[in-house]
Amino acid sequence: MKIDIKGMIDEIETNTALLTTIHQNLVKTMGAKIAEIKRSLTIEHDGISISRNLLKHSNFVTSAGYDQQTKCMDIAFNTGKVYRYKNVPSTFYESLETRSSLKGLRNDLSAFEYEQLE
Repeated sequence: MKIDIKGMIDEIETNTALLTTIHQNLVKTMGAKIAEIKRSLTIEHDGISISRNLLKHSNFVTSAGYDQQTKCMDIAFNTGKVYRYKNVPSTFYESLETRSSLKGLRNDLSAFEYEQLE
């Protein structure tokens, strides 16, 4: 039995080129999706632009962001609504990212003045 090594090498090279093209297209598509998501996580309101980070440990808060200079915090809820909270200590925002659970967050947020952005 004769093995067609040249044919096997040609097939491997063809498949490698095809996979490279597929990979490049996937990277381009995912890069565009990531940029779109980042844009959707940023809101400018009253001259303050805040970019939110996704929160993975909550069923009702999807993302949160903070502006150190103005002490404003944006929170997006799973309902699609985004609120900007004012005069929020940086330690409060930092706790959102480190808390193992956001139980009681609604009560905690009631201490801050807020407005709905979206």
